Amino acid sequence: LELLIQNKYDADKAIEQLSKVDRVKDLKEPILTPDELKKFEEGVTKYGSEHRSIRLHMKTHHPTSTIIRFYYLWKKTPRGRQVWDNYGGRKGRKRQNMDPAGKLQAEVADDLDDSAFDTDKARTQKRGFECKHCSTRHSRQWRRAPGVTPGQTVPSGEGKASKDKSNRLLLALCGRCAGLWRRYAIVWEDIDEVTKKAVQAGGRAWKRKLDEEVVREILASNEAASVDPSIVVQSVEGAEPPKKKTKVASDGADKKKAPKLPTPPPPPIVPDQPRWRELPCFVCNVLESAGERPIVCSHCKLSVHKRCYGLSTQVVPTKWVCDQCTNDRTPAVSTEYMCTLCPIEATAHEMLEAPRVTHKKKSDREREKEKLEKELMDSVQLEYNKKQANLNRPSQPREPLKRTDGNNWVHVQCAIWTPEIKFSEASLLERAEGFSAIPLERYEATCKVCKKNDHGACVSCLQCRANFHVGCAIQAGYTLGFDVTPVKGSRKDQVITATLGEETGSLTAAIWCKEHAIKTPVHPISEAADDKSKNALQVFVENYKQADPTLTGTARK
Repeated sequence: LELLIQNKYDADKAIEQLSKVDRVKDLKEPILTPDELKKFEEGVTKYGSEHRSIRLHMKTHHPTSTIIRFYYLWKKTPRGRQVWDNYGGRKGRKRQNMDPAGKLQAEVADDLDDSAFDTDKARTQKRGFECKHCSTRHSRQWRRAPGVTPGQTVPSGEGKASKDKSNRLLLALCGRCAGLWRRYAIVWEDIDEVTKKAVQAGGRAWKRKLDEEVVREILASNEAASVDPSIVVQSVEGAEPPKKKTKVASDGADKKKAPKLPTPPPPPIVPDQPRWRELPCFVCNVLESAGERPIVCSHCKLSVHKRCYGLSTQVVPTKWVCDQCTNDRTPAVSTEYMCTLCPIEATAHEMLEAPRVTHKKKSDREREKEKLEKELMDSVQLEYNKKQANLNRPSQPREPLKRTDGNNWVHVQCAIWTPEIKFSEASLLERAEGFSAIPLERYEATCKVCKKNDHGACVSCLQCRANFHVGCAIQAGYTLGFDVTPVKGSRKDQVITATLGEETGSLTAAIWCKEHAIKTPVHPISEAADDKSKNALQVFVENYKQADPTLTGTARK
């Protein structure tokens, strides 16, 4: 409509301009990948219109607002109607188990006016009406009568045919009687009957009978207005002595009663014990991936999935220790646990579950309990920090780092999302190499997020080519994932291809700034591959991050 107005109501120009509108960029219309759409439909089948539960089921990077917008666009599609109509928790239309009388009235009811009957339907059903007030059977319009049960009928009075229930007449109001009743609440009476009543009792008596209710209301209002204030005061004063006597009598009775027992003190306030928070995987930032829960380092509480940390083929003990804590016990490489490619040294995590916050009005005991719970949580955290310090361990979980060929450390994400970095054993994510292959200008580039260029190497946004460290991009909430580029059949022998979801082609580890509207499908780290035994990260690493074992020495580095 806005384009039509801008083009001075020229429909052809407006339609031509409308065809150039980008649904994603201009209309902000969300687009889901086939795998995300499948998860979305599973969520709708399981949770209905609970959008937050659907988003958690999808395990997607899209916000809840995007899921809600997509839901209302998808709901009107044939597939949406098919899935939503089969949802078990949906309120179905109540079937009306009507009795025959109610069914009879519904057959001739007016679809547009609940208080009227449809004469065309009545003519088709061969149904007649009789006015409750004037007993006429002919009217251009029929309306429902007051004090009549639905479907109530009267005999048609046509001899033997009157016994047939199909010929009985519905009790209703004709157009004239309905107008009098609905406007003035007057029951229509024949003029001869009205004249006869007036002659029998006299005109004044008949008028007095009609106005009896009006006169009664006037008298009641006059009596209420003429109440003497002295009478009201007298009645109030006269009511006080009995109250005094009752009070004296009750005091006397209380003296004779046994003394009351003291009120027992309230039970002491017992605060709820704080619970350790279950942290998501530090690589994919997802709590559960393909039914796998993260493993936690028993020394520093580093939380990772086995698939995301290169441990999928290993048997992990109950008290697992990460690579950095293992190196602390028997140092084999550097003990300065800093990433070679980004300046991120540590990420703060809330270790304990915060007390549940309610918005209702709290009593003094509830406020006191909340205060005790916070103090208890602080004391538990302080005690844990002291214990870690005594054992020479960090109080915060360590970063997901892997060893390099130079006996240093690098983030798993930094190594994977930097194109030049390879692994000597890709399935284990061990011994990252290829740092000398990174161009010097990438080391000297200024990061868009931290505004520094003194440590690490930058990578570029797939869409705008902005430079930033991988670790800084993760901290800033940028989108990390894998992009699939289709490969022609003639080049499949020259290019390594892999399959993610329903797409097959060349994979690229890409990062998008959070202000971009991503137009192509993004495959997240935790997305399961076709055989469900690997995730997207493993598929990419094993196909594109394995170093060439035939090269040695300087040629390999």
